[in-house]
Amino acid sequence: MARKKCAFLAVLTVLPLMSAPSWAQQSKTESVETTSAGVSEDDAIANGIKDILDRALEGIAGDEAAGNIGDRFYAAYGNDPEKLRKRYFTSDFRTDCKPSGKQIRCLIEAEIKFAALDNDVKKIMQNLTATTTKDMVFAVQDNYPKSPQNDKLVTAIGREFETAGHRFEKKNDMNFHGVAMKITGIRFVGFKYDPYTKREDGALDVNFELWYVHPSNNSFKAERIASDVATESTYVAGTNPEALAVELETHLITAAARSFVQRVNSQIVDFMARK
Repeated sequence: MARKKCAFLAVLTVLPLMSAPSWAQQSKTESVETTSAGVSEDDAIANGIKDILDRALEGIAGDEAAGNIGDRFYAAYGNDPEKLRKRYFTSDFRTDCKPSGKQIRCLIEAEIKFAALDNDVKKIMQNLTATTTKDMVFAVQDNYPKSPQNDKLVTAIGREFETAGHRFEKKNDMNFHGVAMKITGIRFVGFKYDPYTKREDGALDVNFELWYVHPSNNSFKAERIASDVATESTYVAGTNPEALAVELETHLITAAARSFVQRVNSQIVDFMARK
């Protein structure tokens, strides 16, 4: 089902509840402010709602928000702006609309239910990958850079795949049917305590390559899917630097593992759609 295209002008401002590089946070709501225009007040508000959701979808599903996953989202949950508003926004939804030439321009200030949206999109992605990757193995190549931190990350990634219903393994070959995930770089950044703000900031970048491995002529063939990176950043506040470093590492590893699995799912869906 093709997504309905709306002609509109909108400028979106996200007011994050915590420091992070994208919409993909674990907070339950996000404060947003957007300016949108339309031929009527209802049209302008509808355009603003769709713009906010489109940008939030992009933060969750990446490029696939404008493709297969976005199409399936609107097919599943509709294009009716009032139904979308009730499902994905809190009651704190304010509009200020005024004539602007031949159009109506509206300022929208609202709270988006990010956790609800994130959950619905994940269901769509899991259903897609469950269909396209049935009986396939998701294998991290065992030559990733070894360290206690990195081992914790790979363990967390494995748990995320298994929670999503996938079979996860570590392998040092490509003699299997599934997705080979080669982690080429893991970088923990920051981890410096600021005594003035009483907080510790950090980031985690996970670079990886994906390969689709399948049987071919009594052997196995590997087709390159993509190179990608999962990036997360955040901070923790307190007065004990050593305890904060442990807490920050845990937060980053958990968030990066989720982001890694989401990026893998998105890349696989896009790859399978092209085959």
